[in-house]
Amino acid sequence: MRRLAVCLLFGLLAATPALAQRQVEVEILNAHEMRPRRMGSTTVFRLLGDVRLRHGEAVMVCDSAHVDQAANIFDAFGHVRIRSKDLRISGDTLYYDGQSGNGRMLGRQVELHDTVEKAYLWANLLFFNTRDNTAHYMTGGRIRRERTNLESKHGYYDSNQKLATVARAVVYRSDSAEAYGDSIQYFQELDLVKCWGKTRVYDREGMAYGLKVAIDQTNRTLEVEGEAAVDNGANRVYADWLFSNRRQGHTQAKGHVVLVDSLGYQRLYTQHLQYWRSPQLAVADDEPLLFSVDTSARPATDTLFLRMDTLRAWSELAERKVKAAQPTPRSAITDGGVGEKASHQDSVGSGAISKVHDSVVNQGGVSIVDTVRYARAVGGVRAFRRDLQLVADTLYLNGLDSTVTLLRTPFPFVWSDSTQGVAERIVGYFGRKTLDSIRFVGKAIAAIQDDSV
Repeated sequence: MRRLAVCLLFGLLAATPALAQRQVEVEILNAHEMRPRRMGSTTVFRLLGDVRLRHGEAVMVCDSAHVDQAANIFDAFGHVRIRSKDLRISGDTLYYDGQSGNGRMLGRQVELHDTVEKAYLWANLLFFNTRDNTAHYMTGGRIRRERTNLESKHGYYDSNQKLATVARAVVYRSDSAEAYGDSIQYFQELDLVKCWGKTRVYDREGMAYGLKVAIDQTNRTLEVEGEAAVDNGANRVYADWLFSNRRQGHTQAKGHVVLVDSLGYQRLYTQHLQYWRSPQLAVADDEPLLFSVDTSARPATDTLFLRMDTLRAWSELAERKVKAAQPTPRSAITDGGVGEKASHQDSVGSGAISKVHDSVVNQGGVSIVDTVRYARAVGGVRAFRRDLQLVADTLYLNGLDSTVTLLRTPFPFVWSDSTQGVAERIVGYFGRKTLDSIRFVGKAIAAIQDDSV
């Protein structure tokens, strides 16, 4: 019994290589003419006219071919077409190894068509494998699936995994965005694009840059990591990591965040920033610092530094009424009265009204809708500039009445080179560009130094 078990074991071990070496031979299905040719110890068949070959599930059609059935290889020439599982490949010349399932297709334009994923690949030299349903190119090519287009020097396509990987001089285009980078992976089933290396992304909302970028076309999200930068025309954001949901209008940035306006006069430094597009709201809640250049003088000579624990800034729409213009009597209009016409235009104010885009005309007059900005700084508020410093627990900026209010327990206080003051509440009033006056409300103490010669 023991001898029988040993014999069976050796028999299985001996049979294993034979099983591993079992191969699917190349079959000749059709040809108008077949010419055998002896090459050494093997016979090579030259097939001419409507040649059809089969290797496993792959069927090849061409004008002519050289088939070495002993080595299980063949070369095909002229109008070569392959149908393998879900793939269709066409070109001018094919070199195929039936042992491994590897093929090399050449042509002015080699085309691969994935019938399941409805994807296309074009190149002038394409390497593929009929067993794995994979293909790759090394001399430049394009991949297209519905609204997604990829161009690159190198590319790899896996039909089973529904994955396309491209590298070197990569260009990605879709209906909503474009990307340029070092390498990109496109997950077809998820409609997800992942980019590695220095990548630039352009869409309807602006430009983004980073070392690692993910574009989710289904959920309309953008994730940027590593030296992240986003520019929407009005503001620029720099961060270690940034995530934007285009559909929800929400953006979040973390790590060394810097928000800069288009002119570079205002900057917000923080470790965490969130922004909502509608309604407009920005929240910085991790060590925010506001840097603002005073532009009231030319050249700018002062800068405001404002530190707080949390900063919230938002915008609201405010409607204001403008008195409707009264119609001018015909008797008041003359042919040569230039002065009278000018006076009439000034009384109507038509020049000012025409410059307002958000306006609604109703029976009572004209309603002008303005965008009003508000801001609230909470916790450890400290501000410094050359002519003014302040300490408070809460700072509230009201753009509607152009005021800034300071609150603190027990008292907020402000001081400058010539003035110091404390009160239960301190209110500052702004003019067009500068602070006009300060009001101390409730239990106020103020000290003013007289000018001396």
